[in-house]
Amino acid sequence: MSRPGRAQGELNEQFGGICPICGSTLGTDTRWDPVTRRFDRPPCFRLEVGPMDAAGDSAWRIVVIGAGAVNFPAAVSRVPAFVESEVEFVYLLCGDGHIFPQAEPSHARMRRLTNDRQRVDRWNMVAAVGAPASGKTYLLVRMVSQNLINPDNMFPRVEGGRVQRHRLNPLEQVPLSERAAEYSKTVTDNTAMSPTIGQDTRPARILGRLLDDALGAIREMVRMTVTDGQNRARQWGMGLRQPLVVRTSSDRILTWTGIADLPGELFQPGQSNESERNKLRAYDALIWVIDPVVAAALDPLTRDSLAQGDEYDSVLDGSLRPGTTVEQGASAVRARREHTQREIGNALTLVDNDYAVEEGRALELLIAVSKCDVIHAALRKGKQLEDIGRKGSVARGVATYLAWLSRRWVAGSQRLDPQAERLMDYLYGARSAQQRVAEERIRQVSRGLLEHYSRHQAFWSLVHEGDEDVVDIQASGSMSVSSRRIEVVSIGEHLDQSTVKGSGEVMLIRDVVMSALGCGIAYGLGHDAAIASVLLNDWQRVRLFLCSPLTTVPVARTTVSGPEEIHKLEPLEPAGRFPQMEEPSAALTQLLLASLRKARA
Repeated sequence: MSRPGRAQGELNEQFGGICPICGSTLGTDTRWDPVTRRFDRPPCFRLEVGPMDAAGDSAWRIVVIGAGAVNFPAAVSRVPAFVESEVEFVYLLCGDGHIFPQAEPSHARMRRLTNDRQRVDRWNMVAAVGAPASGKTYLLVRMVSQNLINPDNMFPRVEGGRVQRHRLNPLEQVPLSERAAEYSKTVTDNTAMSPTIGQDTRPARILGRLLDDALGAIREMVRMTVTDGQNRARQWGMGLRQPLVVRTSSDRILTWTGIADLPGELFQPGQSNESERNKLRAYDALIWVIDPVVAAALDPLTRDSLAQGDEYDSVLDGSLRPGTTVEQGASAVRARREHTQREIGNALTLVDNDYAVEEGRALELLIAVSKCDVIHAALRKGKQLEDIGRKGSVARGVATYLAWLSRRWVAGSQRLDPQAERLMDYLYGARSAQQRVAEERIRQVSRGLLEHYSRHQAFWSLVHEGDEDVVDIQASGSMSVSSRRIEVVSIGEHLDQSTVKGSGEVMLIRDVVMSALGCGIAYGLGHDAAIASVLLNDWQRVRLFLCSPLTTVPVARTTVSGPEEIHKLEPLEPAGRFPQMEEPSAALTQLLLASLRKARA
């Protein structure tokens, strides 16, 4: 009988015996009652998987981990027969089934052949929060598919300190593979992705599709070994979904990043979802996805510039989720989702809120304004970024972020690259300027950024194409305000600087400009109070991103096939197309790098 070894001890030390996804047992701390001879809750299991046979089935073995494990024999497959020397993959399953690669396989032969797919040195948990149909899944699928290589660099780094991606184990790959298949339907036949709540990647569903007999064995072991076993067995593996996984290494240190793509319905206000939302507190980073289309504040920018009359409703329907506005109307759908979106923002401002709590470590709060193709389309028609929301709100948001960042830099709380340091030094007047001068310079730079990026080519270069750019800031009549030039590097150079060891702590100029503009747009969309509040938390590191997963405005088209209505997505532009999943996107690449901060430490 295999017993818990050093690998389980390391996992227990890293996670504190708690699954970082759901809070269930992960390690050796499940309490064993010698009187009832049962666990008080489901233990974790080791799942060993062998090669596939000709029929496509794999051999497997399930072993109970923890105190009391010696009382329960392992369960093994019969057809195909399990052979210990042929084990290819070893997983650790938490008490609710979430799947982790075990740090070191148990068998001696496997230890000699251990490769990077089985070894994990560092764990990084990220969750995406957002209202229903906020574009969160489109954003995450495109984000995790971005490349960490700069193809334009003729003299790339080749030493081991560069961050590199690794192939995933089969069970780790399932959530992304299934979402990728959904995304490909949008590209090939204009079918919108199904709601996340319908994409069932809960652990039991994954095992049921790939290793159904193993799932049955686990549930039987839970029934036999756990108090209230019948009920616990039925519920096992049916909690939170398995996250998307990105495996990276730098200097031979491997980081496993899990990105939880959670259904937007989970974030609707209500006590029924509170306990599940609270589990996000243990995560290393939160991605808050803001959907600009649900905000009434966007209408002055887009209503007259995108389409007229009923066509505008089709544009909204395409961005809100095709078919959802037919019965309830666009106004009602937008109002309900905007309410949920604002509730998330308001919750983030509260002490001990549902999503984040101060625990003596920095939390990455990554705010992604999605569907920026809508904003780009309006800019192409001559609109300005300051047309969003109340007058002056966008400029106020840009200025607020610049002021916040300059204060953090002066306090030594934020490292910057040389270009960003020069900008902060000007804004803060070499750290000795009077507040009036600093405010005047911050307003000057804010106006210059908004003027420059209201040009649709510059905006799209920042958001999507990733070309290098130069922002010239004009001087004013004041002697304390001089002209400035901000050189924004290309996404390729940004990648080169961001994929070296230690880069996770440095904010680069491209992130500074993106975050300042993103803060301005989020302010215009009505999230000014929420963002101003989180910027007051020293334990939260806030960055903003302007993202466009589909790169072009989608419009809903409805056709009738017999008694059934079929809803499709089409590009609003006649020559437009939806991108392949892995096509480069500047903002999504920056968001991925920010999500992988621990991997770049």
